[in-house]
Amino acid sequence: MKKIIIVGSLAIALGVILFAGCAKPPTEKVAALQDQISKLEGQGAQVFATPQYEQVSAGMSDLNSLMDQKKNKAATAKADSMDALVKALDEAVIAQAPQVAKQAADAAGAEIAKLKAQMKTPEAKKVIVKDEIKKMDEMAAGFDKDLAAVTADIGNSAFLNAYNNANTLKGKIAAAEQGITQKIEEAKAKKGAKAPAKAAPKK
Repeated sequence: MKKIIIVGSLAIALGVILFAGCAKPPTEKVAALQDQISKLEGQGAQVFATPQYEQVSAGMSDLNSLMDQKKNKAATAKADSMDALVKALDEAVIAQAPQVAKQAADAAGAEIAKLKAQMKTPEAKKVIVKDEIKKMDEMAAGFDKDLAAVTADIGNSAFLNAYNNANTLKGKIAAAEQGITQKIEEAKAKKGAKAPAKAAPKK
């Protein structure tokens, strides 16, 4: 009787192992998760909710590793646990995207105001000739137009587009500011070169 019980126990154990080994991979679940994540990436998840996005990325890396190792039961459990992380990421993007995009737009607006103030300084007026003044005014007007487009994107919930364009605009403004500063410095250098040398004091 004891031998029969042992054999029966072994059969049950082997059955459990075989059942676990034959568990189907959660292929459809993984694909659905990846689709959700790709959609959130398109909405700027990596920008607007970086901590949550990093958690999801790490989780998906673990899940894909389990899939590669054919650990289907563990992969299924991991895929199920990913639902909560993806949901948290979605909620974070919804909550934070408008605020972050607006901050980027406000920063661009502040840089435009700074550029316009720089254009009106006495130093700038001395080195910027009439033709250049006209071009600078047109450029500033173009920046205002670009900022209006960013604001419109925010109003249309195109937050990632607004964020990216606001940062691009800031780069253009910084280049314009640098150009004015360079002209002022070049003018100062020329003025210094033309200034007559002072006579050495008599001993």
